[in-house]
Amino acid sequence: MHVFAGETNEESFQETLDAFYDWPCTFTFKFIVSRNDFQAILDLFADDAVRTRHSSRGRYVALTVERQVRSSREVVAVYRQAWVIDSVMPL
Repeated sequence: MHVFAGETNEESFQETLDAFYDWPCTFTFKFIVSRNDFQAILDLFADDAVRTRHSSRGRYVALTVERQVRSSREVVAVYRQAWVIDSVMPL
């Protein structure tokens, strides 16, 4: 599943989410981010349990977060917030 860049792709992403998930549910968010932007992405998930794994050279951090969400709109909103972080790579 790809993460959107633009309104049309955002709508398509939301439709895909609605086709595969029954809301509310636990949704797994995954990101890779540079060590420098780690805190910025971590702040998006302040109330959630975050699993991290650092790259072998320590330049990047992979994050996995399971969050209870009510709808595809809520998932899209999280990705929209993450998208503005320079080095974020949503998976």
